[in-house]
Amino acid sequence: MSPRRIAVVCTEEAGGRERLALARADGGAEVGLIAPPEIAAALGEEGRWAPADAELAMPDEAFRASVEARAALVDWLRPGRAARTGRPGSEESAEAAIEVRFGDSGAAWAACLDARSGGALGTARISIELAERDGLLGEAPGIESLPERIFRLARLAALRDADQIAGDAAVKARLASRGVSMASSGEGAAPAWPSGQTPLVSVVIPHKDHGAYLPACLESLRRQEARLEIIVVDDGSGAESLAVLEGLERAEPSLRVIRQANAGPGAARNRGVQEASGELVLFVDADDLVRPGLVVRLAEALRLLPRASAATCAFRRFDGATGATVDHYCPVELDAASLFIENVGGDVCALHRREALLRAGGFGTRFHWLPEDWNLWLRYAGLGQTTCVVPEVLFDYRVLPGSRSGSSRHRRVTALFAQEHAGLLREHALEVYAMQDIPRRETQGAVPELVRRVREMAAERQADLDKLHGEIGGLRAEIARQQGLREQEVGGLRAEVLRQHELRERERAAAVEQLQAAERRAQEIAAQRQADLDKLHGEIDGLRAEILRQHTLRESEGAASAARLQEAEQRAQAISAQRQADLDKLHGEIHGLRAEILRQHALRGEESARAAAAVQALGSELARLRR
Repeated sequence: MSPRRIAVVCTEEAGGRERLALARADGGAEVGLIAPPEIAAALGEEGRWAPADAELAMPDEAFRASVEARAALVDWLRPGRAARTGRPGSEESAEAAIEVRFGDSGAAWAACLDARSGGALGTARISIELAERDGLLGEAPGIESLPERIFRLARLAALRDADQIAGDAAVKARLASRGVSMASSGEGAAPAWPSGQTPLVSVVIPHKDHGAYLPACLESLRRQEARLEIIVVDDGSGAESLAVLEGLERAEPSLRVIRQANAGPGAARNRGVQEASGELVLFVDADDLVRPGLVVRLAEALRLLPRASAATCAFRRFDGATGATVDHYCPVELDAASLFIENVGGDVCALHRREALLRAGGFGTRFHWLPEDWNLWLRYAGLGQTTCVVPEVLFDYRVLPGSRSGSSRHRRVTALFAQEHAGLLREHALEVYAMQDIPRRETQGAVPELVRRVREMAAERQADLDKLHGEIGGLRAEIARQQGLREQEVGGLRAEVLRQHELRERERAAAVEQLQAAERRAQEIAAQRQADLDKLHGEIDGLRAEILRQHTLRESEGAASAARLQEAEQRAQAISAQRQADLDKLHGEIHGLRAEILRQHALRGEESARAAAAVQALGSELARLRR
């Protein structure tokens, strides 16, 4: 294992000697001082600071010490630098032999970004020693300028991303009580994919009349050590640029070229996202130049920080005509309030998770002249999505004549964003309005008045909020009352339905009982008719026997007896036929009665009397027949 190395970063003289002495007391470790020359001289030590040729990119001048400290640390560790493969102590990381100790959270910002995103400081264990002034980080600042805000948020991010927080215990407890996250960047977050298995990256290049710059842009992409799918979306270029594009397409068959009528760069980028096959999407403008390692660095940052929707980086702006450097810039993590003042999120050249892009709806296409990257960062912020920042200069931004800039345009852009993202602006109104009041803090005398104005705005908004809560309470009470009435109505309807159902059931039972009684009566009548018929047959049989007896006794009266017998038989047959007809008629009447009872049941019980009358009439007829 390599010998331990401890870097003590001092951006001010106070406390420097004590911290150096404490580090040297840790036996066996190589201790190095990272400090500006004037601080090192004041401490009487030999120190190391940013090399003269270092590219220093920062969001604001307040970040200079942090950016220079990171550059010095990278230079100090260069012989043993290694890419970060996981947080110290994780299964993916080797045991860290490098420790970096900061005495100021603001100075630790860039180093923490580098370490957390897998940069040159990836194997270092970073600790921050809290001071009394850090206790103010947990308090609402009241009012602050944009530079003050982003630097305060950067200090909080450093506390979050550090591996250890040391120093004043009371300050640490105060910060914790106010919900400040400390040493918690990677808690519970496994890398998005295994090391060395970066998903396919789709590179989307919107192109319109940049044929003079596109070949150099594509050549810079070919130097990337990653699997790339390069998609050029031509947005209605003229003949000259189209000829260049066709030549590139012939020379490189793997290059995907999509042609469309001019719809603006936002629409061109969205078309590229739709056609992309990769899990990750990198946007590059046709006149930009990406540096070797950009894709690998940004992809590694997204691998180690699954919470981030996109990875951005520092970049150099250069004059498109002369090639001279204009300046360097490094973005910060997305902050909604700051984005309503300036585009602090970075350039469009960033690596995105494709699903995050789709969730945000891609780039805006309503106004071609709007900065699409800025608008996209606001969309991300509105959805609670964030970015991770790689503090290395990884691409070169070409500044061309007629580039979209200017204070009047900036005012129109921010005014339009305020309308398009009105809901997000309402959530952060106080911070935004305060920053608009002091875009540059020129006089301290204005501060009390600004404080008064912000407090007045806060009081007005609190009154509006109280009124809104009162209205919401009233609406809830009305909803509860209406719900009670609806429940009463539903209960009444349910009771009426049950009553009607019970009534129908009783009517059905009564009709069934009447039908059964009628069937029993009909059966009784049929049995009586059958008994009468049997009795008649018995009488006929007796008559026959009597006739035969008389025929035997009175042979002499044979002819007369025969005539009487024939007459008796005819009479018996007539009576039998009449009885049979009566019986058939009775059966027909019984069947009719059954049909009538069923029909009366369907028409409810109101016709039951008719069935009873019919039964009574039938009884009378039977009585008559008996007589």
